[in-house]
Amino acid sequence: MTNPITPPPPENIQPIDTAGPQFAEPSPTPDPTRFVVKHGSDKEAYSILDKENGTLKPRPFPISPEVEPRMSLADAIGSKGQQVMSAIEKAGQIVFHAIGDTGNTSSAEDMNMVTDKLVSDFNETEPENVPSFCYNLGDVVYSFGEAKYYYDQFYDPYRDYPAPIFAVPGNHDGMVAPGVTNPTLQAFLENFCTAGQPFSSYAGSRRPSSNCRSTTWSVLHTRS
Repeated sequence: MTNPITPPPPENIQPIDTAGPQFAEPSPTPDPTRFVVKHGSDKEAYSILDKENGTLKPRPFPISPEVEPRMSLADAIGSKGQQVMSAIEKAGQIVFHAIGDTGNTSSAEDMNMVTDKLVSDFNETEPENVPSFCYNLGDVVYSFGEAKYYYDQFYDPYRDYPAPIFAVPGNHDGMVAPGVTNPTLQAFLENFCTAGQPFSSYAGSRRPSSNCRSTTWSVLHTRS
């Protein structure tokens, strides 16, 4: 079951005009209590990988001849991007969340504790202390970055996060389980590196895909 939740139907007659990307649900929703797709055992896969310990060699890192694309925070936010950037420059500081190793194979409870705290930070009384985005440092989905687990391990837990989420892949996002023929990083690229900001088929109505076009990120910058 790859796509457990489907996007709103085309005949939806009550769309909400948000004048830009909508990163969170229109109103808060209860925390999930279980996974939609039960995570199978990875014991056999890890047993095979353990036997390869010490035999795998580093692979060359390809250097692209093209200039690495850059996307500003204003571009990611949309029509209100310049307004946000002006506020950051006026405050003289930028606040953002940095998280990593967020995947979970057994329970939604631990992820709920993290995301509930992240979302609560948007209630700061001082506007300059409100986060502008979240930067996931990798291992978004366990154990092998499978597409079918993106809803439970990413989209549902972060359904109420009201700002952009960017990411770089960790080893678990790029690992390919023994016997699987999908290219490395396929699901990560589909969910974090799509052109534009479409709703991912793995997300249901939860979040638009990120539109970063490069899996290696330069520091997001503001004008000095």
